[in-house]
Amino acid sequence: ATIGAAQIQNRGTLGGNAVNASPAGDTLPLLLALGATFVLGSADGEREVTADQFWPAYRTTARRDDELLLRIRIPVVPNRQMRFRKVGTRRAQAISKVVMALAWEQPASDEAWRNVRVALGSMAATTVRARSTEEAMEGRSPTRETADAAVAALSEELHPIDDVRSTADYRRLVAGRVLHRLIRDEGGW
Repeated sequence: ATIGAAQIQNRGTLGGNAVNASPAGDTLPLLLALGATFVLGSADGEREVTADQFWPAYRTTARRDDELLLRIRIPVVPNRQMRFRKVGTRRAQAISKVVMALAWEQPASDEAWRNVRVALGSMAATTVRARSTEEAMEGRSPTRETADAAVAALSEELHPIDDVRSTADYRRLVAGRVLHRLIRDEGGW
């Protein structure tokens, strides 16, 4: 409901959003947080590129001029969960100011989160992972203390851009609040 207009929702593709390579692309943090792999093909055959390597620079992909994006593989991981939030000027049809995906694994018998991944869009020239923030959450449960530690780590490692849509200070503040909210929603407190 928050991604694009009705036309985009009905005709746009995940692959098109990925290959467009806009750092504000709403689905890019999802693909990065989920550990997607992009299968590219040409007359020379197929090759795979991980999401971590797919967007090397602003509006650039690892796809060569003679290649097409054939498939996006998203691994099915047992006990993996994900939360997503987009912040824009309005609820829909807006380019994001902050977009975040949070993914983790949590076996039913354990309250601790494992393999935590935090990915953000509209923060830099490319979609980025917040690795220090991931470390701050790894092995912890979704408590207020975890949320506070994660936000502190995110604030330290984020160096957002200033552009026509938003300031770096706004992005840093909102990203922290979004992360806190995602953890709170999962923890139910």
